[in-house]
Amino acid sequence: MKYIQTLTEKGKLKWQDSDAPDANGRFKDLSPKDLAAWLIKTRKGDMKKISGSLSQQVAFNKNDDPEYAKKMDKTRTEVYKQMDREDLLESVLNEEDSYNDYPAAAKKNAQMAIDWKEKYGRDEVPAGTPVGWARAHQLAKGEKISADTVKRMSAFNRHRKNSSIAPEHKDEPWKDNGYVAWLIWGGDEGVDWAIEKSKEIDAMKESKQMKYIKPLNERAKHTSTDFSKPGNDGDIYFSKREGDAVGVRLGDKLQMIYVFQEEPKLGRIQKSDKRWENMGPASEELLIDLRGREEGKILFKFVSTLEESVNEGKMPKKYIGNDEIVYLKTKEDSRGAHYNLYYKGHDIDKGGRRFGSEKELEDFAANYILSNQLYKKLRYEDSIPLPESVNESLGSYEYNKWIKENGKIKYPKWVTVTRKEIIKKGLMDSVYDSESHNMSIWINSLGKNFFVINADSKKREKEFGKNGSAFINAYYNDITGYTAFAWEAATICLELIKHIEDRIANGEEYEPAYYLAKEYFNNFGMDTKRSRVFDSTVKKLSNYMADNNLDSMDYMNR
Repeated sequence: MKYIQTLTEKGKLKWQDSDAPDANGRFKDLSPKDLAAWLIKTRKGDMKKISGSLSQQVAFNKNDDPEYAKKMDKTRTEVYKQMDREDLLESVLNEEDSYNDYPAAAKKNAQMAIDWKEKYGRDEVPAGTPVGWARAHQLAKGEKISADTVKRMSAFNRHRKNSSIAPEHKDEPWKDNGYVAWLIWGGDEGVDWAIEKSKEIDAMKESKQMKYIKPLNERAKHTSTDFSKPGNDGDIYFSKREGDAVGVRLGDKLQMIYVFQEEPKLGRIQKSDKRWENMGPASEELLIDLRGREEGKILFKFVSTLEESVNEGKMPKKYIGNDEIVYLKTKEDSRGAHYNLYYKGHDIDKGGRRFGSEKELEDFAANYILSNQLYKKLRYEDSIPLPESVNESLGSYEYNKWIKENGKIKYPKWVTVTRKEIIKKGLMDSVYDSESHNMSIWINSLGKNFFVINADSKKREKEFGKNGSAFINAYYNDITGYTAFAWEAATICLELIKHIEDRIANGEEYEPAYYLAKEYFNNFGMDTKRSRVFDSTVKKLSNYMADNNLDSMDYMNR
């Protein structure tokens, strides 16, 4: 916890009197819970004033009376709870721990790879990125690693296909790039430990947070439906008394919204309360006025997509009408969905059409036919592939329908985390931010081992669970087709971006996208010639570097 200290020119603490009522010993006598309630009341929910009072108490007492200072810390947390400030509370709960209880075998694996590199040199041991080798040295020395690093080690499980030495390198294992890369992240024992430790970290975090913070995907579980103040769906509400809190109306609920670490979040659902003022429909100008420019812009973008996420999948992603005309959904919200129309892959209705319901779509499609002009123009044209969002891809509508009929699939947490990170980095369009794509990511992580697992129904069920196995069996072509290659490229890009970020943080140079991708593919024995995964990886990474002012040529110009 960081505290504000007001210093005189001599460098000593200077007490600042408050315009709030005299405490009369309340800081010392009241419990953290009662003191928090008194501070909120007397400071009228002004978080700056409350925080300033507590920080001053800590600064003046932490040396002489550390227990009193700890009490102020507890009071601060209690204030966050009582004011429903999940953004501030999360910053307290998410303070990272570090761990070094990984098994001795993980240290040995990392040290073995280091020894090979030092003995034979990089000519014979070209595997591994600088980030990977830094991790190997950490593990070999038994140093503590952060929770974030544990997560990255756990995610490395997708390369488990490299956990055994390739036959051609049996006598010289240090030449097996994939195997060496696996060892520098701790090998079987290190990755297995990271997987279990990640579960432990998630459980600890969840036990701390779930009492106060409800995730987006659980908001429907709330039974608080008695927010009856006047207003319309999507209206923004504001509460000075709640510490300048902002909420958005979703049906008969008021959902708090805030920004934490530049990410929009949903807080708890509010019950009917006089403290909330209806500010009207959401607009960027309104939210900037309430929360400042950066937070306001983030919240407006979030609110603009909330209705889409709440109503996602109500209308079919793809519909086929007369003359084999394909209706491809591009956007959906509470008012309906927008579709582009295609014949033989050609867009035949520039701008597309909007339908308020599935019945409206069906009625239109039943009566709509190609005009003579279009038919004559396109009848001899070759067919072209539909856009990526339809071609060999499973949509939310079909997925949700299958899940409803057969039951949920239990995905590893890292799969959803990876999908979200990929979307956040812009490596896949936000239209793909759906659980319907989780299985493609999971399958890609297994590499060629997936085909061995999939050939045996018992192995497949053991790996993916009963429902996961049945889902793969039903939609194999959809989840292993073109879009699956795009997800594989995006996942590799995500790994390379983290590598670039680490190098930048360490003040080190980074190579152009093509060479970064080629090194990665070579390290893991993946094909780079006539490979659409490799080509897509280079393209996605190049675009990301250009969009983030990390021009691939920067390396050459240094």
